[in-house]
Amino acid sequence: MEKVNTLVELSAADAHSFDFQALDESGNPKHLGGDYFELDLSSEPWKSRPPIEDRGNGSHSFSLQVHQDFSGEFNLTIILLYKQFQGLRYVPKKFVYQKELRLIPVKFYRMNATALPGLKACKVSDFSRTIWAGRWTRHGRNDECEISRNGRYRCLDSHFPCKNPWCFGSLGALESNGWVYSSHCSFKIFSQKSA
Repeated sequence: MEKVNTLVELSAADAHSFDFQALDESGNPKHLGGDYFELDLSSEPWKSRPPIEDRGNGSHSFSLQVHQDFSGEFNLTIILLYKQFQGLRYVPKKFVYQKELRLIPVKFYRMNATALPGLKACKVSDFSRTIWAGRWTRHGRNDECEISRNGRYRCLDSHFPCKNPWCFGSLGALESNGWVYSSHCSFKIFSQKSA
């Protein structure tokens, strides 16, 4: 994997669009689509897999956006999972590649930007969407947490609140050590009593 040494600085809250070109083994640009790439954008309190658009001509595009509350240093990893993805239906193992190609340090800095639109709790209609581009955010942490004798991973106090708008309810009810998933909407965490 090639690690990029230059820090990329981007403003938090704004959407930033990027393009990249797939290369063959000789380093020449590809002119066909079909390679399946994945992105990983991670920091201590944030993890996301931004979607990538394959333009069908060897070029790809993606956008990055991080909420101001999570500004800081991130790693952006570009991973090639499959070469010629459309061939998977014939001979899947032949095309498995799974190689991390680039590791890019990114710093999202906070500025007086327009606030992002708020997240609302998910409704039934939200689950009919075909594309979900969400993120995992961390709102608490217990570094001393271990799996209990009965196999539970309860790291936070049972009444530890989730931070609005990322989720609603008690984050301590999840066995995630403070991590919660949200997308275009956020989830309500029910207690046994309210469920």
